[in-house]
Amino acid sequence: MRKKIAILGLILILGLGKLAMAEVWERIIPFGNPPSKRNGHVLIQQFVFGGFDQDNNLWILWQEIDTWRWENRSAGGEAPGPRGGHSGIFAHGLDNSIIIFGGSQSPLGAPSDIVTYRLENPWDPSSTWEKFSTEGSTPTARAEHTAVYDEGMNRMVVFGGYTDITPEIVASSETYTLDFNVTPASWTKVDTSGEIPARYGHSAVWANWRMVVFGGKDSSDSLLDDCWELVESTWTKISVTGDKPPARWQHTAVWIPGEFPGGMLIFGGKDEQGNPLDDVWFLQEPDPGPSPDNWKWEKLYPIGDLPSARSGHVAGFVWNGDGGGMFIFGGSDGNNNLNDVYVLSEGEKVEQSLQKKPFNAPNPFNPDREETKICYYLDDAESNVKIKLFTLTGDLVYSWENISGRKGMNDESWDGRNEKGRVVENGGYICLIEAGGKKQKCKIAVLR
Repeated sequence: MRKKIAILGLILILGLGKLAMAEVWERIIPFGNPPSKRNGHVLIQQFVFGGFDQDNNLWILWQEIDTWRWENRSAGGEAPGPRGGHSGIFAHGLDNSIIIFGGSQSPLGAPSDIVTYRLENPWDPSSTWEKFSTEGSTPTARAEHTAVYDEGMNRMVVFGGYTDITPEIVASSETYTLDFNVTPASWTKVDTSGEIPARYGHSAVWANWRMVVFGGKDSSDSLLDDCWELVESTWTKISVTGDKPPARWQHTAVWIPGEFPGGMLIFGGKDEQGNPLDDVWFLQEPDPGPSPDNWKWEKLYPIGDLPSARSGHVAGFVWNGDGGGMFIFGGSDGNNNLNDVYVLSEGEKVEQSLQKKPFNAPNPFNPDREETKICYYLDDAESNVKIKLFTLTGDLVYSWENISGRKGMNDESWDGRNEKGRVVENGGYICLIEAGGKKQKCKIAVLR
């Protein structure tokens, strides 16, 4: 069951017809047949590859303005074998190539190989995979590691992962680079300073000339909640303020660029008990200057169509016209694999989202402590808006009649009580909104 969501910093500016200082989840249903349900795969820009118990086909998620579309294509040649827990990057400076390295054939299974695979110009249906020729200090086989692309230096940076599972998992703290400026490309084991703890199942992003790492699991099976940055060849633990996320692994992270500062957005993962998570956190980088502040964690409380808790999913940056956002695909909810797509947009997108689907916030909500706001959009002002709440079996719970609604965003509060004044039971409820000859509906969850 999803964790209780508190509205906290959400600010409703109803007079302006907008919802400010909020992030909104929206489920996307792309055209075409989606990839099969999976976890442990990689997302490289718009390309999805691999996952445990999957084939080695390549999937493309096209985004054209507000239209999303899946395309499946099989790239021949010397393709990587089926795998999960591998890494993948998109190397612009290497003729727009996808690079795949590492992984295993089963969750926490033996690492697959030390071969580096390349697919040049993946949009071209005639392009084929090749075993990429490299030299130098090749990393040992590993899985659940991370890799980022350093565009300025035209190289791949690989960190961590586990290198052995017998008799116990052995986590790595090694850092390697693969230089694409020479032929063949050259691996180097970086002699780093700063003692970053070994880990696997962590997240990493490339941000303003540095690699930023968060979380993961160490060789003793303990979860981590620390942040580190790699600048040139030095690892430094990041000093953070604010409430920090609970320790986790198999989560995702994306970097949201800004004029300064930017920040890292993380979602999901598994906690100490192995339960999947559904929380969203933002790590704000310091303002530049002679006396920069510390990095700062902030928990976000998105509204809208919330994705289920999950781990082993992938996340990517999406430009939504007003700013940066994040989209996620797949993963595991702890019982089953998933193949759904969700987009997290900034507050400026709320009204546009409402034109497609109403929502309530917070959701779930606890009537003993709070009310929830049912938010909906009207194309024109209406003098007879009707809102009705039903149980999942169709019994009427509560209703509002003859509501005057303005053009744009509207809301109505519900305290979780039925028409007899009694607090309703835990569970799901259907909200039906009738106005202007249209019917809209959303689901409301009560969790006390």
